Amino acid sequence: MLLVAIVALDLAGCRRGGQPPAQSPSDTASLATTAELPAPGEKLLRGTDDPALLKSCVNYTRRFLWIDAVEVTPNRVPADSTINHRFTYTFCPQATVKSLRGTLLTRISLQGTQVVANVDKNYVLIPGQWAVDANILIPAQASPGTYTLETTFTSGGAEFRRSAAFTVY
Repeated sequence: MLLVAIVALDLAGCRRGGQPPAQSPSDTASLATTAELPAPGEKLLRGTDDPALLKSCVNYTRRFLWIDAVEVTPNRVPADSTINHRFTYTFCPQATVKSLRGTLLTRISLQGTQVVANVDKNYVLIPGQWAVDANILIPAQASPGTYTLETTFTSGGAEFRRSAAFTVY
């Protein structure tokens, strides 16, 4: 049975000023490791005055924004558990723009077939290096297999895309 839906891509909790939805007992995962997952939301990893960020940005004179990584933790889970989706991006402070608004698409597929997608057409990136965490509940009826979680940010004709795999058993 193809997974009907992977419940609640909790990206609403990742927006600046956004609050994660209240969780009922049925929304929580059955794994003890859930408590160890990062809280949903944005975390500043390196500020615009961080020497390591500035050095990294000097090496990319033509690009001022990129997705560093997309990670899924844990990457192997039973159905009816929660995973953490983290994407990390770098937005160089030397850019003339102070923020960038675009479309953030998070898509989960199984064997090339899209299972669920979450689209935020008004997502704002700001300078610095940021980690954005979202916790995703894998429903009990999830089909076993290797899933691909893809994160894409599109703005003004530019597109940045990264993906990571996780396995449901």
